[in-house]
Amino acid sequence: MRAAGLLAFGLVLLASAPAPAQEPARVDVSAAPRTLLFGDALRIRVEVVLDRDLADPESVELETDFAPFEIEEIQRAVEAGDELFGTSFAITLRCLQADCLPARGRVERRFDFPPARVLLADEDGERTLEAPIPPVRIKPRLSPREVRDELGWSYEDRALATVDYAVAPGVAIAVLWVSAGALALLGGALALYAATGSSPVRVLAPYRGSPLERALALTRRAAPGAPEERRKALERLARELGRAGHPDLAERGGALAWSRQAPTEGAIRALVVEVERAIAKAGP
Repeated sequence: MRAAGLLAFGLVLLASAPAPAQEPARVDVSAAPRTLLFGDALRIRVEVVLDRDLADPESVELETDFAPFEIEEIQRAVEAGDELFGTSFAITLRCLQADCLPARGRVERRFDFPPARVLLADEDGERTLEAPIPPVRIKPRLSPREVRDELGWSYEDRALATVDYAVAPGVAIAVLWVSAGALALLGGALALYAATGSSPVRVLAPYRGSPLERALALTRRAAPGAPEERRKALERLARELGRAGHPDLAERGGALAWSRQAPTEGAIRALVVEVERAIAKAGP
């Protein structure tokens, strides 16, 4: 009878005891690979899932200590739901220090990291949650037999190989400059052709040859142009014809230049043909 009374009293206490407080978040940590070779990358993933009603999603922060590993990259991702909010941290680690090598005579080295600490804000203020990080092991890339090999392993950083080039830098620079100049000339010629409709050879003709040849080329170009250009070109041609010993043609050119009516294109071309014949007949 007394035992039954104690049992009933215990049930009443359990019924009246307060329920345990609900945690605002859950933290899970994973590591891959768990066993790696010296110099390989280690990836740690920390996932935090919290209840929006119990904690502030924007307040989630992560504190870790992975020494002697160095952090290469941390990526943070967020996934929001109606009631739950998830934040994940993808951390890439790598250790290239001698502290990560197994001790002499050992085939591997184990690393036990401090727990990951997640800081967040809830109804009661700031809260810190901890989650264990799985231990990892590092193995050397050389077997004990390779390390003990009679040839040994060494390096010499003072005897560097000579620098070799498929093409000498000086030659390459010269070729590039010449190519750049050729491309610039080609671009200029194309721009000139687009602006004037004349080929570069024809445009530059007035600036080549003897003074008479240049005047003749200028007259040839001015033939389809405006009357003022025709007169000026004919006047220059007449002057150069007189200097070159062609008085008849010079007189004809001057008369055509300052005729009452504007010199026609046909008359100019006829004069040009006669001047070309005279020049060819005179020879060099």
